[in-house]
Amino acid sequence: GISKPRPQKDILITTSSTTKCHGVFFPTGQNETCFQFYFPTPAHLSNEGSWNTLTSKLNVEECHKLAEQLKDDGWDEKYIDMLHSAHNCVE
Repeated sequence: GISKPRPQKDILITTSSTTKCHGVFFPTGQNETCFQFYFPTPAHLSNEGSWNTLTSKLNVEECHKLAEQLKDDGWDEKYIDMLHSAHNCVE
């Protein structure tokens, strides 16, 4: 997804043993940050070819759901905060 800029201008990679995923955050310009969360998915559960941009409604719903999950798993707010202003997210 794309979100508001972070104060740091470096690439940030973090992992979680509770959420079983990793996140990557990097600036793409002065006014935005790109972020990606990677969740390993077994082949039989994946939806191959599903790289689609989420609708505005789904964007809000999915980012809110992920933010709640990450908060419950103890992620620092600096990672979760981006989900609240995310747009142009891809599933």
